[in-house]
Amino acid sequence: MLEGIEKYGSITGAARAVGLTYRQVWATVKVMNAMLKEPLVEISPNGRASGARLTPFGREVVFRFREMEKVANQALKTHFLAFERMAGENPHAPAPVPHWAHIGEHPTKTRKPSPKAATRKS
Repeated sequence: MLEGIEKYGSITGAARAVGLTYRQVWATVKVMNAMLKEPLVEISPNGRASGARLTPFGREVVFRFREMEKVANQALKTHFLAFERMAGENPHAPAPVPHWAHIGEHPTKTRKPSPKAATRKS
């Protein structure tokens, strides 16, 4: 969501990108801004320059989160692979990305149903 605000420069754009409503994103931004020592997002409601953007502190929070995510994923890689084998999945297949993690087009809107899904409905 924060990355969507940074990319699109608006709450509306970020909401569309992550599949939430404007109200949901705005409520979350207000909570996050109130919880931390500095705001993550600043809003400028002035005419043509209106919109939202990350503050320098907000960009630092996103950067650190992504770095922690990389470390956690690497540390848990063997456990993820074990769970995938237990579930009968191909551990070498590309990892699915949740719809909310995509910024921009939602792959679920453009993806065609798999042949298995079509036969299950019949």
